[in-house]
Amino acid sequence: MFLSQARKSLRLAKLHSITGVSRERQFVGRFDIGRSGYDFTYSPTKAEATGGKLHLYGRLTVTASKGRPMSREVKATLAAIQSGIGGPPPRPNQGETIAAFEKRRAQPAQQPADSKPLPVIESTGALSFTGVMYFHLEPISGRALGVAADMSRVQFNARLMTIDDTARALHGIYCSLVDAVIGERPDAEAATALAEELNKKLRAS
Repeated sequence: MFLSQARKSLRLAKLHSITGVSRERQFVGRFDIGRSGYDFTYSPTKAEATGGKLHLYGRLTVTASKGRPMSREVKATLAAIQSGIGGPPPRPNQGETIAAFEKRRAQPAQQPADSKPLPVIESTGALSFTGVMYFHLEPISGRALGVAADMSRVQFNARLMTIDDTARALHGIYCSLVDAVIGERPDAEAATALAEELNKKLRAS
């Protein structure tokens, strides 16, 4: 019996990554395993910035093409980001700590006296913003979500392609929070304040 289960486990396809696009307070997307397709949403309910890392906690809901939605609470840890293109989202400016951080962030970085000035182009330096956040999801049981795959190490690509007001407001907070946690000028106090601001928006009805 145990040997049979082990062989079955070895035959499972391994799901490496899923991609979701921001819509309102969620990320929505789709992935395929063999000939089976799955729609999913990841709905963050809480952000936590601690120890130089950013964690999101939320509900991952997966729906097979001929199945019912199945959900689990899943923790996501930020691993990397990719800069965005186009116009940047409005940045948050609530509270003294966040306002002070945004003021520092907007100041050009000091360059060595003997260096040549770099050209100022869109999406660089103080004008840059986050377009994609790459998270590592905690190990998940594919079976618990109705997915015929090994989901023990899945990368979640959260694309901040905002087309609605709620997602755009959240986009700005995500950008500032990422900057405060892993940017050129990390600021633990600002990261905590921004995580609290994000949590307020995520909890808003």
